[in-house]
Amino acid sequence: MLDAMLRDFTTWYNLIRPHQHLHGHTPAEVWTGINPYITPPKSVHQFEAWDDLLQGYYLRR
Repeated sequence: MLDAMLRDFTTWYNLIRPHQHLHGHTPAEVWTGINPYITPPKSVHQFEAWDDLLQGYYLRR
């Protein structure tokens, strides 16, 4: 159970949550060099975990 919760948090933190220090980008976008303001998403998936404490949208690019 803990492993699944940590995977959920890691996914949310790195792929979904925009970071102020990264100028509104996610760590994954910075790592791959994707500019979210120029590159439109190919698909959008809603993300919810931890009884909705972690939520957002995964924009697959």
